[in-house]
Amino acid sequence: MSEAEGLAIRELQLRRMPGFPRGGPKLTDLSPGINIVFGPQQSGKTTSVEAIQALLWPAAAAPPSASVFATLSVEGVEWTAELDGGRTRWQRSGHDSLPPRLPPTEQRDRYRLVLQELIGSDGERFAEAIARESAGGYDVGAAARAAGYRGVAPRSGALQQALATARERLREARRQESEVRRAEAELPELRRRLEGAQAAGGRIRLLEAALVHARDLEAERRARLALEAFPLELECLRVDDVEGLGEIVARLTAAEARMRAAREQLERSAMLRRETGLEEEVAPGLLDALGHGLQRAEETAREIVRLEEEIGRAERIRESSAASLGGVVDPQGVAMLDHAALRVLESTSSAALGQRQRRAAAESLLERLEPTDPPEEVEPVTEAIQLLSRWLRVPGGGSDRSRTDRRLAAASLLLVALLAVVLGVALHPAFHGLSPVAAIAGAVVWLRRDPADERPSIVRQFEQLGVAPPRRWRDEEVLARLRELERQRAAAELEEEKGRRRTEALQALRQVEEEQGEVDELVYRTAREIGLAAAPSVESLHWLLERLLRWQEANDEVEGTVGKLTVARERAAASLAAIARALSPFGYLAPADPLEARERIASLHERLERFREASRMGSDAEREVRRSKEEIVSAGRAREALRERLGIAADDEPRLASWSGMLDAYGGSRDELAHATTATKISHDALARAGGADDGSLPSSQHELEEALRENRERAFELEGLRDAIKGIETEVAVARGRHDVEEALAQVAEAEEAVRMACDRDIEAAVGYTLVEHLRERIRDESRPEVFHAARRWFGRITRGRCELEFTDTEPPSFRARDTATGLGHGLDELSGGTRVQLLLAVRTAFVETHERGPRLPLLLDEALATADDHRAAAIIEGVIEMARAGRQIFYFTAQGDEVVKWQSALAGETLDHRIVELRSTVGAPTPQEVPWRAGSPAPPVLPDASVHDHDSFGRALDLGPLDPLGTSPDGIHLWYLLEDVDLLSRCLNVGIERWGPLRRYVGHAEGGEILRVGPALGAIEACARGLEALLSGYSIGRGSPVDRYVLERSGAVSATFLDRVAALARAHDGDAERLLAALENREITRFPRRKIDQLRARLSDEGHLDMREPLSPGELRARVVRGMTHYLSDGVIDADTIRRLLRRVEGPREVPAEPVTATTRPGSSSRTTSDLRDPVLLRREAR
Repeated sequence: MSEAEGLAIRELQLRRMPGFPRGGPKLTDLSPGINIVFGPQQSGKTTSVEAIQALLWPAAAAPPSASVFATLSVEGVEWTAELDGGRTRWQRSGHDSLPPRLPPTEQRDRYRLVLQELIGSDGERFAEAIARESAGGYDVGAAARAAGYRGVAPRSGALQQALATARERLREARRQESEVRRAEAELPELRRRLEGAQAAGGRIRLLEAALVHARDLEAERRARLALEAFPLELECLRVDDVEGLGEIVARLTAAEARMRAAREQLERSAMLRRETGLEEEVAPGLLDALGHGLQRAEETAREIVRLEEEIGRAERIRESSAASLGGVVDPQGVAMLDHAALRVLESTSSAALGQRQRRAAAESLLERLEPTDPPEEVEPVTEAIQLLSRWLRVPGGGSDRSRTDRRLAAASLLLVALLAVVLGVALHPAFHGLSPVAAIAGAVVWLRRDPADERPSIVRQFEQLGVAPPRRWRDEEVLARLRELERQRAAAELEEEKGRRRTEALQALRQVEEEQGEVDELVYRTAREIGLAAAPSVESLHWLLERLLRWQEANDEVEGTVGKLTVARERAAASLAAIARALSPFGYLAPADPLEARERIASLHERLERFREASRMGSDAEREVRRSKEEIVSAGRAREALRERLGIAADDEPRLASWSGMLDAYGGSRDELAHATTATKISHDALARAGGADDGSLPSSQHELEEALRENRERAFELEGLRDAIKGIETEVAVARGRHDVEEALAQVAEAEEAVRMACDRDIEAAVGYTLVEHLRERIRDESRPEVFHAARRWFGRITRGRCELEFTDTEPPSFRARDTATGLGHGLDELSGGTRVQLLLAVRTAFVETHERGPRLPLLLDEALATADDHRAAAIIEGVIEMARAGRQIFYFTAQGDEVVKWQSALAGETLDHRIVELRSTVGAPTPQEVPWRAGSPAPPVLPDASVHDHDSFGRALDLGPLDPLGTSPDGIHLWYLLEDVDLLSRCLNVGIERWGPLRRYVGHAEGGEILRVGPALGAIEACARGLEALLSGYSIGRGSPVDRYVLERSGAVSATFLDRVAALARAHDGDAERLLAALENREITRFPRRKIDQLRARLSDEGHLDMREPLSPGELRARVVRGMTHYLSDGVIDADTIRRLLRRVEGPREVPAEPVTATTRPGSSSRTTSDLRDPVLLRREAR
């Protein structure tokens, strides 16, 4: 829709409005699309809304003192409007004119959206809000109830029940009369069949006797022919004469038979060896060598798969590393940089960063080492501490007793020395070692000075140091002074150490400052030398180098793995070639893969086994030939001896031998003929007694007799049933002729209709008042709602980008449901998210406005609609309003919140839709809001793969799509990657939020949607692929059943509200599998659930396709369904055969994954529920060849 079809305000000036007696805000350069009017409180936002309404509907909305001027564009023509004194003056192209065609005054509030009230509509009130919006915001029923109108009480049901009962009785009487007449018409035919059945019963006995006689005649004839085939000489031949010769002949015959069999076995053995195609045994070790070669080929094939997976993983790491560069450097150009130079540059930048850290550490250390007090000398204090410590260690004043003790100790030690000398002489020389030790110790004790003489000397030395002495030379005072001097020495040493370290820190800082410039210059110079643009700082350069090196390492890993893959493929080819060379002498073609090699090696092994078995068979046959020859020679010698003993010539022997073999058979044939003759005579007499004659009235052949007997038995079997049927019909006809049910029923119907007619006349008078009250309600509903609902459905699909579709039943009150086009599931209004509810209300409001507009489209006014909405609902409101603006309607959004402006700008980023942000200033001294961070904090759009660097397969891998779920996916829920081969078009669809076939199909149904996406001729191929996959999904559902959810359970009527929540949770726990859900209910997982309801639920789920016990289709049948679904597009030239093959390859997935067999027990919810079941191993091998 274009701007030329609507009314758009270009400029709005508030000359005088309530609250702005001397002029209000002026809105200029307004957009025909979306205008975000931002300003603080009391800046004129709400007044601007009221001014626009007053300008368009002055009679109802204009204050008496209002004065407003506006410049407008109406259907592409310039207009001006001036409101003053409660009237609006309109000019078109500078000339006075009547106003454009505007909606009636009572609909003005439909253009001002106060969404806070709509957002708060939950549960049942939400459905009432939709119904109210569809009627223009007015609840006629509530108004009627407020006025005290009530409907007339319905007529008593007794008369209607009586009329219905009378009519039902009339229908039943006529039905019974019709059945009796139809049965009476069948009586002649039944009587004719009864006569035939009686005649057939009398003929059965005769036919049975004739059939027995015919069988006996045939047996006698066969026995006579068998006896006549023997020679006449057998009558006089005795068994004793030929028994001996018979045994010999039997031995000879058996030996000859064994020889013939052995020779046949020899020939068969030679034939079997020829069939194997092997002239001789295979060289020893060939099969083992082939097995080892096959093992190497299979190991190499597995290695190839592993290397391909490593390449994929390394490529993903490389892509991740490239993405982490953030667009600073082209990752593809990084491969051209010298890796060693980058390493040197990275280490240099690390050194520069280390220098900066050392400099920071030195500066921090200098701050901590600032001197506090002048340092004190340490040496005098140290000497004083040493003197005081000595003074404390020396005992206090000497005495005579101490001297006596010292002398006694010295004397004792001297006596010990003398005793040691005596013991050394008397006992052992070792005691001489104690003598000098004791003597020395005694001398030391004797010569030791008295400690009392040292303390005065220590005091004199202390006084010469110039350090303050203790107050008194007592132990306590000296010890206290010693502690104080130790603290002074520690403080002095600390200050001395701080000074030393400060000097070192200053030197290090100067050195770092001198080296820092050189290192930074070296870093930037090295970066320029290797062709890398210098970063703003060493830190950013170091960051960049780390990621460049990481990308190069990932790239090197990819290239290295590709090399390994090439080598592995060459090894695989060499292994297969070696196997082919070994197999070629045996007539095998070169195998294409290890699977074919294994099959051919197995074939060769099987041929070799057959060759060996045939050779063993030949050896056994040769041994049997030798044994048979020996038996024949032995039997011949015995035969000659028997001839000599019997005295018969050799010419008579063949006849005698043959006759001797016929004796038993001859006797049996003679006995059989006698028995058959007796049986024939008995059956002939029985036939004569049954009334049979030889006049030809009976069939001649045994087969004809059997057929006649079967037919007569079938006819006789109906005899009793026909008698009962005829008797029952005659009884019913007699009873019916005596009744008058139809006449009585007609009389009752007439009486009931008259009573109802009289009651209707009475009720008409009572219903007139209520009919007048309901007239307005019916008129609004009949004239507006159907069109509003259809327009709301269209707008709802457009606002949600085709994700949802509105379903409604135009009842009173209307019922609504929203269907998710991606999953195909329907949702009640109470199940919708807050954002989807708001979008539905926007769709209904817009549909009502659009339906009742007869002139240009008027602007929609939103006054802080997002103020009470969360982020999800705010996004839904913005998305819906943008779609309304795309349809050609001007939008005004008034707000004082900066974060709402940010939300709007984030949503409009990248949009071609024209929009403006108009900022108002406070006019009454209110504080101006802080600068709005219109760009900061805007949420980043979802990052999609770059279509320019991907083909179709890699783009799908970058999207990280899971396998297609054929049971959990509806046709509208198929991801566009399966349908769209144009990566650029696929990227455009994803960027506007369209991922599935259903939303795309509905979105391109709007002219604006098709123009935005530029689908063009590709739509035909997309639709063809969609039809093929729709055939696949429908075929795959055979034998599997669709999932069961809460809506299905509620609609079944078998689950009451008491159990609905628990049964729905149990269905979710079993992944919607109907069979497992019913089994869980039968196992009493939900206590007290009625068993009769389980049977009812089973029947309902089976009727609706949730419980499907059919056999699932095979992979070949599913592929055929896909091809049939796309045949129409193939014949029209929309697609080619390659398109179908590529579609099947995308759906089937990688061929390296072994296919799982599809069985009848496969059910929804199993882990194998993917379209990889389409991979038929036979078909895959055929395609691989």
